[in-house]
Amino acid sequence: VGCTLFALQTTDKQIDRFKVIDGIIICKANEVGQVITVFESVLSDRDKVGIDVNDIKRSCGAEKPAKFIQARATSIPDSEQVKSAVNHLLNQIPEGLSTQYMMLDIESDHKLSLDEFFSITTVVENRIADDSEVFYGNRMIDKPDYCWMGAIYVAD
Repeated sequence: VGCTLFALQTTDKQIDRFKVIDGIIICKANEVGQVITVFESVLSDRDKVGIDVNDIKRSCGAEKPAKFIQARATSIPDSEQVKSAVNHLLNQIPEGLSTQYMMLDIESDHKLSLDEFFSITTVVENRIADDSEVFYGNRMIDKPDYCWMGAIYVAD
């Protein structure tokens, strides 16, 4: 139905000549590059936010596939782009699910202010379980009037 399973390998285990896959992420075929970008962005800030590979492995295990979602905000006032994108992104998570883990990448045409970043974290933390882990990545790109967010999440 147009879905792709993106394999996640966090160990060097092998069975015969086959590498062991620790988890999967469900995404569309044209979203694989964006899934990789989310990982690269969030993991590049690893010295700022400690991410344990074992957390990824536990949270994205084969029994609970992770899902990829994305949202873009353009052609609205800069002050509303971040709020619009994060709300549109989180509204894609079905009601009643308890989000356990999330990697959120933010791509915008400007460096996010502390107020903008705080508004994102407040909205996210109000929508996820209390004991959830959220890791953020943030990149500035040269596209005027642009804000994009991509997230990989695991939910029950």
